[in-house]
Amino acid sequence: MHVTLDMVDVLGLDEMELLPGMLTGASTRPSPTSQPLYKHILMVRDTDSNAWPVVYEATLSCRQRHRRLSKGWRDFCRHHGVQIGDSLEFERCLPCEPEFLRVRVVRRHRRC
Repeated sequence: MHVTLDMVDVLGLDEMELLPGMLTGASTRPSPTSQPLYKHILMVRDTDSNAWPVVYEATLSCRQRHRRLSKGWRDFCRHHGVQIGDSLEFERCLPCEPEFLRVRVVRRHRRC
């Protein structure tokens, strides 16, 4: 999932960029046109307090920074049946658990 600059500002994710705990041993070969900047593990917590490890990462491509939630995010979405049109409400758990994001799925349509 692409992370917008508004999300970075509101959730305080810019602090994550400064953390020294970058993941090592990338599982894929870096693209010749993009440069990896950082990777951090965030814990995404749902309304039932279940947690999923999700990678928050950024790359530099064409002089633009691209941020995203990657590995683990798809598992979270599948488990919760997230569909096109649903909304996600994010909340950063500061200061008690800075590596956690609370996520609430808001359904566009009720499911039977």
